[in-house]
Amino acid sequence: MNTRNIPHPTDASIILTYRCPMKCKMCNIWFNPTKKEEEIKASDLRTLPRLKFINLTGGEPFVRDDLAEIVEECYKHTDRIVISTSGWFEEKVIALAEKYPQIGIRISIEGLSCKNDELRGHAGGFDKGLRTLLALKQMGLKDIGFGCTVSNNNSRDMLSLYQLSKSLGMEFGIWVEPEMINPDSDLYRAHPDWVLALPGYTPLPGRHQFVLNLNIPEAFDYLLERMSWLLGE
Repeated sequence: MNTRNIPHPTDASIILTYRCPMKCKMCNIWFNPTKKEEEIKASDLRTLPRLKFINLTGGEPFVRDDLAEIVEECYKHTDRIVISTSGWFEEKVIALAEKYPQIGIRISIEGLSCKNDELRGHAGGFDKGLRTLLALKQMGLKDIGFGCTVSNNNSRDMLSLYQLSKSLGMEFGIWVEPEMINPDSDLYRAHPDWVLALPGYTPLPGRHQFVLNLNIPEAFDYLLERMSWLLGE
């Protein structure tokens, strides 16, 4: 097989662990944590090609005692690394930022205080995340911001979060899985027939969600309208 004309990837997202102190309602990764000895190591990343961007994610990357070693290896392959974190381990985040002041940090905040802590299953999560971001800003880090998974459970807080991030001069990033449908949602209750499924078989949910069948014109039109509204707002 001739591989000369196959382009190299430009970005990589590396899942460092499924261990996580959070108990997020929109994610069940924490329910099946990885074993430490089976997780990817810095030495496994030596074969990475040259990349424009690497995202280190999980689970919670800062549960890793060897995270600095992984970051060190990744910087041999890219100039930009962003770590997605809950911000729960404040001291660890600050220590890594002191060692690598060019690092990018995105704190996952799923809503204002009460909603965030409800969705992430940990009281005090909003306060810790925001406090970590403010400390990073005071240190002079530039590549910092909010990361938010949009769902029907927190959509009312999106504009407030955006305004908060803008007032702090930070990036506001949203994660949307428009192709997924939650069984505990108005959309599913109204249109259970929009779930992608083989005739005669009941689909199994993944991370508490089904897949939306976008071959159904009405489902596609609905999704296009809602995404246009979200991004327009």
